[in-house]
Amino acid sequence: RGLCTTERVRTALRLLLSAFFVVAGIGHFAFEPFFVRIVPPYIPEPTLMVRVSGFCEVAGGVALSGLVGSLLCRVAGWCLVCLVVAVTPANVHMAMYPEQFADIASPELMWVRLALQPVLILLLIWSFQYSKNDKRLHQQQQNVELASTNEFSESKF
Repeated sequence: RGLCTTERVRTALRLLLSAFFVVAGIGHFAFEPFFVRIVPPYIPEPTLMVRVSGFCEVAGGVALSGLVGSLLCRVAGWCLVCLVVAVTPANVHMAMYPEQFADIASPELMWVRLALQPVLILLLIWSFQYSKNDKRLHQQQQNVELASTNEFSESKF
């Protein structure tokens, strides 16, 4: 039995967001000076913050894909929501002080980016939530994961 259109869109969005976060996280390391520059001055240890957020984006993006289990996918989704909220001060800072970032984007684009933060959060939440049809599939997957865990623990003892 195939997936309905809503489930297909939800899955496609989740995978797109997963890839987005993995690429963005890698970007934190590949273009570290850029990301350090946009950290607001009141945030301590900007280099550390950029590295931690980059790592969290990569790890969260991989887990959001669902490749490592459905429960971890949902946990990662909520962690990424928290991360998007946590990095919002950088977007606010850029929008409030556009003259410091004139070489990056126009002031209007910075405000648009800031306005899109809630949209990103809502899309992210919707992407990892289960519809009524998904709940049955989710329960079956959890049963398989639980059975695998039980078999593993019984074989060790």
